[in-house]
Amino acid sequence: MAAAKPYNLTFVGGSAGTSVIAGETMVLNIGTLRFGYQGGDAFTFSAGVVVTAPASIDLSATIGATTGVITLGDADTGVLVGGGPTIGGSSTGDITIGDLSFVDGVGIILGTGTANAIEVGAISGNGQYGIVVTGGATDTTIGGSGASAKPLVSNGLFGITVSGDVSGTMVLGNLVSSHTTANIYLNNARNLAIGSATTGDENTFDTADYGVYAGGNLSGTTIAGNTFQQHTLGGVVLTEAGNLTVRDNTLDDNGAYGVYAGGDLTGTTLQGNTISNHTVGVLVDNGANLTIGSASGTTTGDADANVITKNTSAGVVINGAGSQNVSILSNSIFENDFIGISLSAGGNALARTPRLTAASTTEAVGSIIGTDGDVFRIQYFKSADEVTSSSRFAQGEQLIGYRDVTIVGGTASIDYDVSSPGVIVTDWITATATLLVGGLPSETSQFSFGIRVTA
Repeated sequence: MAAAKPYNLTFVGGSAGTSVIAGETMVLNIGTLRFGYQGGDAFTFSAGVVVTAPASIDLSATIGATTGVITLGDADTGVLVGGGPTIGGSSTGDITIGDLSFVDGVGIILGTGTANAIEVGAISGNGQYGIVVTGGATDTTIGGSGASAKPLVSNGLFGITVSGDVSGTMVLGNLVSSHTTANIYLNNARNLAIGSATTGDENTFDTADYGVYAGGNLSGTTIAGNTFQQHTLGGVVLTEAGNLTVRDNTLDDNGAYGVYAGGDLTGTTLQGNTISNHTVGVLVDNGANLTIGSASGTTTGDADANVITKNTSAGVVINGAGSQNVSILSNSIFENDFIGISLSAGGNALARTPRLTAASTTEAVGSIIGTDGDVFRIQYFKSADEVTSSSRFAQGEQLIGYRDVTIVGGTASIDYDVSSPGVIVTDWITATATLLVGGLPSETSQFSFGIRVTA
């Protein structure tokens, strides 16, 4: 904190709505600056407000700016928040806030009409929410591209919560840490970007029950390029979460699950992520209509493939009769302690598993049974001997190809030429089967038992 200044200033609103302060407002070399004294105070600065080097700021009111910027202090300034003030209003300028602490309720609310870049120093406190973004707060950036991992930290329930259509809003370059329930909570949050594939845009989420807890219609929202680590119950939790893209994230050491998904997940995809060191990498628990990996499964080296490895139970578990239409294609799944893919309690209708009977450096031989007319996309994988403990636990380290087969007379051959992918002696070959419905992938099976290549 900066040393105390000799003068204090309080902005006090009247009882008849928002007070408007005309012209550009600058506050220099002040002691304690207070916005709000009575409940419901609100101020609009017609040309913005800049507070330079105060000793501290007590923010208990709603403030906004018609044009210009809102700058509350700097790295040496503490901002004490009470009562969940709204910042932004109809402002079109940037918002910069020094270190912020809050004692109850909400730290900052970005309300309807906000269109800002907001940079905040360290956030700390014991309230429920750090930053709340509501529908209509469009084109707002929390953090910034290349931001130096600003710590949005509190002992509250959630670090950031977002709801409604927030078109153009981005959460970039932050360290979001140390919350009771979740670092970030999404409730019908649409058109939001949390991180991106661009270096410097990624956020780090750690130390809470969950990294992201998301539900509702999430159309246009992406969670990309971030790191999730050191959570107790899960890195990403999706409950009735539709139309969400989760891709290119690193999820490591998040307790029970890297990703937990349940309910109707139509339009949601998990692609390009690295998921490791959990009890289960991905658990789909009575969840339907989810894509894990490639949408088609027709290309080797697919950028949509996830890497799911070194989880202490299974890589992927599809559990419960409510888990239907979950496709698992083209992923690199290997070195999980139990099995790569587990279907339990009716998950994916206990999809037909292909059976391999022989494998050489030139050909894999096997078959699949089913109902006449059913079409399956068979994917073939190889795994190195050192990451495979036995035939029962062989998984799929690298996709080497696919073919579609149709059941005739209750069965179909799944023989496949494996010479071009460079299969060597001691590799293990496995296969999965994905039912095609109307030509589109539907439910994927477990891995077949593995066959070790001997010649």
